[in-house]
Amino acid sequence: MKSNFLTVTQNERGNITNLKFNRDQTEMNWVIDPEYLKVAGYEDADKLFGEFEMTVTGKKYRSIDQQPTLLKDENHSRATFHVNGLVVTQEFELVADSLKWHFSIENTGDEDTTIDNLGLWASIAYVMFRDKNVQRNANQSAAVFPQISDNYTKLAAVRRDNTTPNMGVYQTAGKVLSVGTFNEYENRFFENVSPSLDGMLFHEIVLAGGYDDDQRPTKDWIYSQEKLTVIPGETKDWEFYLTSFTDKHDFYKKGLALGHPRLSFEPMIAQGVEQVLDIQTAENQVIKQVLVKYQTESEIVTEDVTKLLRAGKISYQPKGLGEHQVIVTFTNGTSDMGVFNVMSSIGQLLRNRVDYVSKHSYVGKDGKVPYSFGPISNQGESIGKMTFILQESLLDDSVPDREQAIAQVEASAVNYVRPKWFVDGKFKQPRKLYGDFYRVMDLEYIAHLFYLLSKCPAETLKFHTPEEYLSWAAQVFDVRVNPTYHDNERAKTEAQMLGTYFLYIEDLLVDLKKHGLETEYREISSSWKNATERIAENSKSLESAVTEHFFDNAGFGPAAGALALAEKRMQPISMGSY
Repeated sequence: MKSNFLTVTQNERGNITNLKFNRDQTEMNWVIDPEYLKVAGYEDADKLFGEFEMTVTGKKYRSIDQQPTLLKDENHSRATFHVNGLVVTQEFELVADSLKWHFSIENTGDEDTTIDNLGLWASIAYVMFRDKNVQRNANQSAAVFPQISDNYTKLAAVRRDNTTPNMGVYQTAGKVLSVGTFNEYENRFFENVSPSLDGMLFHEIVLAGGYDDDQRPTKDWIYSQEKLTVIPGETKDWEFYLTSFTDKHDFYKKGLALGHPRLSFEPMIAQGVEQVLDIQTAENQVIKQVLVKYQTESEIVTEDVTKLLRAGKISYQPKGLGEHQVIVTFTNGTSDMGVFNVMSSIGQLLRNRVDYVSKHSYVGKDGKVPYSFGPISNQGESIGKMTFILQESLLDDSVPDREQAIAQVEASAVNYVRPKWFVDGKFKQPRKLYGDFYRVMDLEYIAHLFYLLSKCPAETLKFHTPEEYLSWAAQVFDVRVNPTYHDNERAKTEAQMLGTYFLYIEDLLVDLKKHGLETEYREISSSWKNATERIAENSKSLESAVTEHFFDNAGFGPAAGALALAEKRMQPISMGSY
C-alpha cells in the first residue's frame, strides 16, 4: 500500500512487515522486520505487527496457525480469520497522513462466547541490532512509551538519536486494558564475548485478560484483567491510527486532533505537596467526573475531586502514599487515565531503606554466605546495597543505628567482597567468577565501596583505617581503568569502557593526590585522560553506546558525564541513510 505520506508492505498473511514515512530520508522501517528476525536467528513470526493471540473458554488460539482470507489493493487490506465460531477481521487503510488499523470480532454463533485473553501485536521496531553500527542502532530503532487508558491508549515510538520523524499509535475506538511486552534476546556473556547481548521488545495491546491464570499479578489493582463476552450477532470493534510526529508537543497535538484529551500532572510528588491535574479536552469533549484512587493496607479509597475543577485544572493535596490512579470520564461515556506516585520525603525514604537493608539483607557471620548482603550475585552491581548504606550514612547523621550500619558494610567488604572478587585478596588479581574470565566492570563498584569506607569517620571503622581503604580503592580502580593490567582482549577492551565510575573519579583523584598515592594517581589520571580524549575524538561515531551490549542506552550517560567533567565537546553528528 502506498500514499503520498506512507509506504506499507505486508506479507501474505496481511502482517505489516515494513512501514516507512516517504519523506524520511533515513528510510526507517518502524515495525519489526521478519528478515532481520531470520538473520538474528529469532523465531517470532507469530508476533509480527497484526498477529494476535486469544483464549476462548480455556483454549488458546494463535493467528499464526491460520491462513486468513486476504483482500488488498493500493490503499486498503482486509484479513479474515475464523476462530471457534468467531469471525476476526483485521483491516489496514491509508487515510491522509495516517494508517488506520481496524480490528473486529463478530459472534456468528448462537451462544455467548467468552474470551479469556486477547492480545494484538503492535510490534514497533524496538530493536538492539546485533552489530557495532551504533548509528544504525540509534537511528533505526525506537524506544516505545505507552500511555494506557480504556479509550485513549497511545504509544510514542521515539528514535534513540532524537532525530525526526517519530511515530505515534493512537486508539480511536474500543476498549484497551493494558500494553504488554515480550523480550527476545541472546546472551553470549559466558562465551567470553563482548558485546554479548542483543535483542528486541515486541509490544502487545491487551484487549481482554492479559495473563494466564497461574501468572496473574496479585497486587495490580490499576489495570483491568477482565474477560470479554461477545453475544450472538454482536461485533466488538477497535481502531487505531498510526502517524508521524516530531516532538512531545506534536505527539499530544496529533492526539487532540484524533479526539484524545491531554492529561498532565507531576508523575511523582512528596507527601503533603499539592498535585495539579491539567486536563485539556479535545473538540466536543466535556468532562463529567474526575476520580482519584489509591490503595491502603485494607482497601482501595476513591476520592471524587470533580468539584475542584477550575478552567481545566484541579489542585488538591493527595491522601495516602504509593500509586494514585486518576480517572477522567467524559459525557460521551469514554474515559482517560493516569498514574502518579506519592512518596514520603526523600530524606525519610532513604533513611527507611537503609534501615530495611541493614535489618533484612545483611546475613552476618552465620549466614549461608557469611557477611554478605543478599540477594548475592557475581556482578559488582550487587554490592550497590552496601555503597547506598555508606553514602546515605555519610550524608545524613540521623540514619537509624548509623554506626552499626557502617560496621555491617565494613565487615562485608573485608570478609566477603575482598576474598570473593580477588585471588587471595590481591587486588591486582581479579578472580574469574564467570568461568574462565572476570568482568572488569565489576571493579568500579568495588572501588567505590572501598572509597566510601575511606570517607567514614575513623572511629566508626573496626578493621582498617580510612587511609588503608583509600589505598584499596586506588588499587582496584587502577585495575578497572588500566588495560595494561589485563592479559586478554576482552578485559583490555572493557577496561577502556566508561562506566558509572565517572560519578566519583574526580573526588578519588583529589584524595589520592592529597594522601600521597602518587603511582595510582599518575596511572589513573593517565587512563582517565586517554578514555575521555578517545571518547571525544570518536564521539561522532557514538562508539560509547557499545558496552556489553551491541547498543546500550546506558552508554550515553557515562559518556556525556565524562566529557562534561573533562570539559570536552562531542563532535557534531550527521545521520546518513541506512
